[in-house]
Amino acid sequence: MKGRRFVISLIVVLILTTLPGVSCRHKRTPMENLLMENLKPWWEYLEDYKRATMCYPQTWDQLIRWKSLEMPENPFTGEPIRALESSEFDPETSPGNIYYIKVEQDDCVINCQVIIFGEKGELTRYSHAGPLAPT
Repeated sequence: MKGRRFVISLIVVLILTTLPGVSCRHKRTPMENLLMENLKPWWEYLEDYKRATMCYPQTWDQLIRWKSLEMPENPFTGEPIRALESSEFDPETSPGNIYYIKVEQDDCVINCQVIIFGEKGELTRYSHAGPLAPT
């Protein structure tokens, strides 16, 4: 009887802990979808940089200069997307901008991620292993 009660309690706990995570996900807004479309080519630029130099860029600005391109428009501000200096979401500056994370070894960036901020926080991340969610 105790074993059955334990299993039922465990199932209830699992349901209660997973439901909030599911309900917190939101559909992307039209501006978030536009942001993702504007950034889509940049994932390939990041990989092109790695193929050409054997490392990822030290800074996002280094990638911009290497491609001789300007950042696409941030649909929330109408200005170019910016690489922020913090991974913490700030409702004043984060929406539509990114944060570049790098892992270095022997003066070479061997791994990177890009956090993309939406209206309410982190929208998704791009990882060099392939887009985690930018679709």
